[in-house]
Amino acid sequence: MKLYFRMNKDKVEKRPVLVFVLTSTPDVFIGLKITKEKREQNRVKISYWKEAGLNYQSYVQDYYSVFRNDGSLKYKGTLTKSDYDRVVLKFNAFYPILEWMNQE
Repeated sequence: MKLYFRMNKDKVEKRPVLVFVLTSTPDVFIGLKITKEKREQNRVKISYWKEAGLNYQSYVQDYYSVFRNDGSLKYKGTLTKSDYDRVVLKFNAFYPILEWMNQE
């Protein structure tokens, strides 16, 4: 899916995001930024990026935002199970999912 991501107070970009629905309300979700910039820390490589519908070798960044679906989302693709599992493990190391869900 592509959403507008606030990069800083002055810059907003439309870019692909990985969507996680972690609540009982499917219209509220977190989106993890997908980028083509490789870095050693805080990035998870998407090994099967073409199969996920992405145009470039891509990485999921640990930066996320909370979104509400306003009906304007566009489906881009789906990660393979192996890519998805690696992202979840890395994300959970930075932001324990169960703790996040308990705050909702």
